[in-house]
Formats: sequence, structure tokens, C-alpha cells
Amino acid sequence: LRRSGPVSLSPFFAPLLSKLVLLRQQPPSMTKFCLGATCGLGYYLLQPSPVQAKDNFDKSIKVPRHKVIRRSAIFWKNVAPIIIHYKFAKMWMNRVKSYDKEERDVVYERLHEMYAPEARNVICELRGLFVKIGQVISSRPDFVPSLYIEHFQELQDSVPPYPSDQIKSVISHSLQQNFGMKFDDVFEEFSDEPLGSASIGQVHEAKLTSDFEKKCYGYIGGPKVAVKVMHLDAEDLFRNDFKTFKWLCRFALPGWTPILTELERQIMTEFDYRNEASSLNKVRENMMSSPYKNLVRVPQPVECYSTRNVLIMEKFKGNPLIAVAENNLTEILKGDRQLAKTMMEKRRQAIFCDDTSKETEQETIKLLQEAISHHSLFTRASILWRMKSLISTQRKYTELLLDVHGYQIFVNGVFNGDPHPGNILVLQNGQLGLIDYGQCYKLRNDDRLALAKIVKEVGSIEIDDEKVSSYMREMGFIFRNYKDNVMKETAILFFDSDEKRRELGFPSPQELLMYLNELDPLEYVPDAAVFVCRTSFLFRGMGAMLGMKINTASRWNNHATDALICQ
Repeated sequence: LRRSGPVSLSPFFAPLLSKLVLLRQQPPSMTKFCLGATCGLGYYLLQPSPVQAKDNFDKSIKVPRHKVIRRSAIFWKNVAPIIIHYKFAKMWMNRVKSYDKEERDVVYERLHEMYAPEARNVICELRGLFVKIGQVISSRPDFVPSLYIEHFQELQDSVPPYPSDQIKSVISHSLQQNFGMKFDDVFEEFSDEPLGSASIGQVHEAKLTSDFEKKCYGYIGGPKVAVKVMHLDAEDLFRNDFKTFKWLCRFALPGWTPILTELERQIMTEFDYRNEASSLNKVRENMMSSPYKNLVRVPQPVECYSTRNVLIMEKFKGNPLIAVAENNLTEILKGDRQLAKTMMEKRRQAIFCDDTSKETEQETIKLLQEAISHHSLFTRASILWRMKSLISTQRKYTELLLDVHGYQIFVNGVFNGDPHPGNILVLQNGQLGLIDYGQCYKLRNDDRLALAKIVKEVGSIEIDDEKVSSYMREMGFIFRNYKDNVMKETAILFFDSDEKRRELGFPSPQELLMYLNELDPLEYVPDAAVFVCRTSFLFRGMGAMLGMKINTASRWNNHATDALICQ
């Protein structure tokens, strides 16, 4: 039993769990009953919500009732067994005390191999909110297993697209109804292959006609544009998917429900591209008058011709930051892409396992030296020198991004709440392109200053528990008992780092949050804090991909201080 227990299950438990839990085999009545119950639950919980009223110039699709129930059944049929199997494995290994760390790692690795591809397939099949969640997961290699990162990374910008004919139909309808224009009046060229496809819409490259470009008052971005088109059923899918995911959080991710509620409120504002066009213009203006105006660029939208479903904007020539890092490393290694992937994977695993010791660094160097040993001495020296230069460049990019977003949050009060790696491009001139402002968040002045106080204190060398607790109350956090030490640790987790979980032996920030909730339950998280927290988490993950440990509050301390001085 011990040998096969947590992964393959045992002959003793297998029949029971296959009927009541796994639903993988074909047990006659029980599986039908469970699936029927799932459908019934889906019907009750996930009945289609009415789509928010559209104006007369846009069209949308409400998801049919049977499709909502089917999505619910597909989700729970595939996801519930995964969660239960992991929980069963953890319970089993806790009961069998002789499982050491290496044996536990082997068990979990086998589970990851079993379920990472399946989880990715479910996300790609259902799309909607689950793609957005997958994107966030793929950006956190410091606490998500590497196999999941590997399978989820394609969700950054390569979700299966909708047919080109459907996309052109949406554009044509929107242009005709809003502006009385035909498709060919606006676009001289339009690529059927999308540049990228995500959870809410997809982006195509196009070229504006010269006549239309002249009508775009104030637009100087050039005729080559990116056209962002919303999937017609996206809004209703998201609304119903949030219901499903809230139930999942209650079961598997307790502690995150308050955060998810505020996340839902903000994400549901993303279903109007006119908001994004306005946000792009605002952030672009802010950056052009900032200390970073020569280092980063934000695309200019054609705001006067943006609609709820279609956004036309300046197209940048560049590639995603992480892809550039891998391509440059491959070039340095004389075209050995597999070695480049292996080395980046070792760095991710080191961060994930909290093993960034000198021994681990030496192992990585040893791997590199063995791989390039057949080259001449001069070539080996050149490779090592270029490696050092590449690491320095990537670190500078990450530090720049941290500084830019700290400036946007604490000085401008307007920032991108979804800066995942797919939204950051390295442009041909070396600048960074910041794209996709669908989740642009605008802070109220009192929230901006309250956050600045928290971050300034958390980012200091000696943290005062009482000050952090006072600032958290001022921000609007609600705890059941308002314990100063718990509020301080929660602030550090949200806005700086999750190093505390390593000290306490927790495998993930989720485990740390659950532990803190046991000490003093967190009952409400302000929506402004949710998106600053999310930005902090995404940058920590991005740093992990590049082999960096990042403390966001420490990096943002100067901008937070400036905000308080200038209030």
C-alpha cells in the first residue's frame, strides 16, 4: 500500500475512489449519478446571467443555458478528480510518516506529469476566465510546479483563436453601425492569422487606408496597426465562470475568496474596449512626461474610432520579454535551444525549491561548461562573457519594469493590473513596449496615499507592526481580530514577498495565507489593494523566470516616499 499509495492509489482504495471521486472508469450507476448531480448543480448555480445591456451599435451573444451546464459538467468532471487526488496524496503522505522529502517530490512529480497536460487541455477547451487564471499561474514559477508552467505558458498569447470570418464580421458590423463605414474603407490589408489570442479577444495585424488615417485626428502611430477584437460570448462566459471558480476557491483555495470577488469586479469592466482606448491614452501621456519616456513606450490608440468590441491601435515591432531571453540564450549557445531551455528550467526549479545557494549556481555553471566543452577555449570564454552580459540585461529590464510600474501606481495612480510577460515587448530599438491595458486600474487619491504608507513601511529595514496595522485599517482591510503581527505578515505577502512561507516550511503563498487566516481571518480586501497585490505577484514571478528574487515594496519604496512628500 505504501509503495503505490498516493499516486496510483492502492487496489484497496481504487474501486471506491474511481466511483466516488475519480470518475475515470465506467462504473455504471455511481458515475452517472455523480455526473447527473454535477449537471444539476451546474444548472442551479450557473444559470446564464443576463448580459449587461449593450448600446444599439454593438452585438453580443448570450451563452445558451445548455452550454453553461455543459461547461460546468466538463469543468468539475476534469478538475475535481485532480484536486481530490492531490489532497488524497498529501493526506496519505502525512499519515505515513516515513515519507521523506525526496519520496514526496517523486510523488508530486508523478502527479504533475499526470495532470498538467490535462489541466491545460481543459483550459483551452473552456477558454473564458480559465485562460486568464492560467496566464496568472504561468507567470509564477516560484510557487507553481515547472510542468504546469511549461504547459500553461502557451496561454500567454496563443490560445486557440476564433475563425477569421467571424472576427471580420464583428469588425464590419461594429464599423458600419457606429460610423457608417465599410471594412474596406478602413483597412487596406488585414491578416487572417492573429498575432495573439487570449481569453477575451484576439489581435490581428492590419494596415489602414490612407484616407482613413487622415480622418484619425491626432493619431501619429502610422498605418501599421494592431486590431483587437472581442469574442462575442466572452462577457457572459466570464460571468458564469466566476461562479464556478468561486466554488472552487471555497473547496481548494480558502482565503482567496475576498480577493477573487474584487478581481471579478475589475475584470468585468474589461468588456468595453472604449475604456481600454482611454486608458492607453492616459498612460501613454503619463509615460511621455515621466523620467522613463525614453525607455518605455505605450501604443497610441485610434480612440475616436474605438467601439465596445473593436480597438485599433499602433502596432509595435518586438517580441515578448521571456521569449527574447530564451532566443538570446540560444544564440549565445550556438543554436542549442534545448540547452537554453534546460538552463532556464534549472533556474525556475531553483527558485521554486528555494534553492538559490552557491551549490546550485555551481551546478548550473558545471552543466554549461560540460555542454560547451567541445568548443575552443576562445569560444568558451566568449560564451561565458556573453552569458554574463545577457543576465545583466535581463535584470535591468526587470528592474526598469518594477520602477515604471511603481511610478505609475504611486505617482500617477493609473497602472496596468495585468502586466504578465506576454504584455511586455522588447522593441527593435531596445525600448520596452507596454501593451494591453484592458485591466488598467485608476486609484483614488486616498487609496494611493494609503498604499504608499503601507509599502513605505513594509519596504523599510525595520518594520513597525503597529504602523502597518494602522495603515492597513486606513486602506480598508477588514480582519476579524485585527492582530498587528498577522496584518503585518499579510501586508508583506501582498505587497513585498512570500519569503515567510519558506521560513515556516509552506510550499506556496496559498499555504501561508491559509495559515495567517487561521490566526486572524481576513474578511475583506479593498479592490485597489487586489490589483497592486496582483502586480506585485506577477513581477515576483517574472523575476523568478530570470533567476531573480524580487521584493517589490523595497523596490517601490522611493516612489511611495515621493507620493507621500508631494501629497
